[in-house]
Amino acid sequence: MSSALALAQQGYSVAVLERGVIGSGASAYNCGHVGIQLGKNPYLTLNKLGLERTRMYADVLTQAIANVGTIVSQSGIDCHYRAIGNLTAGVSEPQRRDVENTFEACDKVGLPVKMLDRRDLSQMDAPAFVDSAFHELIGGDIQPALYVQALAKLAEDAGVEIYEDCSVTRVNTSGHVRADTANGAVLADMAVIATNAYSGEIGLLRRSIMPWSVSVMVTEPLTPHQRACIGWRNGEPIHTPHQMIENIRLTHDGRILIGTKRARLGWGDRHPPANDPVTFQLLFEVLRDRFPEIPDLRPAYTWSGRVAISSDLLPFFDHFEGRKNVVIAAGYGGHGLPMASYSGTIIADMLLGNNTDRAALFVNRKRRLPIPPEPLRWVVGHAMKRKMVEADSIIDAAARRELSARRALPRIVRTTYAGD
Repeated sequence: MSSALALAQQGYSVAVLERGVIGSGASAYNCGHVGIQLGKNPYLTLNKLGLERTRMYADVLTQAIANVGTIVSQSGIDCHYRAIGNLTAGVSEPQRRDVENTFEACDKVGLPVKMLDRRDLSQMDAPAFVDSAFHELIGGDIQPALYVQALAKLAEDAGVEIYEDCSVTRVNTSGHVRADTANGAVLADMAVIATNAYSGEIGLLRRSIMPWSVSVMVTEPLTPHQRACIGWRNGEPIHTPHQMIENIRLTHDGRILIGTKRARLGWGDRHPPANDPVTFQLLFEVLRDRFPEIPDLRPAYTWSGRVAISSDLLPFFDHFEGRKNVVIAAGYGGHGLPMASYSGTIIADMLLGNNTDRAALFVNRKRRLPIPPEPLRWVVGHAMKRKMVEADSIIDAAARRELSARRALPRIVRTTYAGD
């Protein structure tokens, strides 16, 4: 959709072919964080790519986050966007170093961040489970389904034609592009293939991405008493440096959203079942672990969606089969809300032959290794997952012990600081 908007704004006639309805997938059903994630985290990306290249990524990400506010403002749709930043928060002492490393990497590449000490956390009334944190000073959280509507509105206002329930059955890219659907065919001079984690179903990107399934749980609305029990005065959205990230935020209607924690990998083109009771139970346990002050809060609804992970954990945009008039984009890694809605400007540069530095960042990265074929992909993916789960289990066990020991401490600390 962002590519359609960018091309329409330059005078091109554009059609979007959507197999379902706009926003029916992970575009609308995600955690709603607008954060400064660079790959799995900025620390690993900096170590892999070096300072200069990571700074370039950081510059593009900063522009992408600013673009979120622009889309909301120009559309006139209230997307419940709160531009209050995010907290990258450690939940136990063993995670403190991860928080510090990530902060130092963000600061080094020019991302606006502020390290928080105990005094800062107390004064901002951070939840008791936050042991250490830094504040990302840009971004925040948003209602993603409304944001998709905002992007679609801007595209339609620019003249884009959107065809829903219009599955593409075949694409011919020799010469002009022809996309066949059950309802007819579309001919075009240029095309963007934006199938991301669904690409394997049509035989694409099997060696470029690993599609994972992730889940979200949302609670019933908090009562005034429950809301008072947890602190969190400003409600800054939180994500943790677990190997498998925890996304935690307050929704516009006063619920707690818990996302990710565990990812599931299917075999070949088959994805795991969307509704997995074991995964949803894990998210409920995160709620209990992070907010023991409100043991009677219950889940209200859940969902699952797909994310695409590249081998270097960064998004990529390639000319499909070497054709300059067709671009395929994927690999947002579960952090695609700002980048995917900004990527259209980069993809438009590629299609129109504008050799910009930002386009060069995402094209033909030499260090991106191919994903192994099945059955090796399944074996490697599950081995990685097992190691990550083991590491996170150690962190979570320490967090339970530490939170239990200090639950009375924040009130004492806040009283002390208030008198300083």
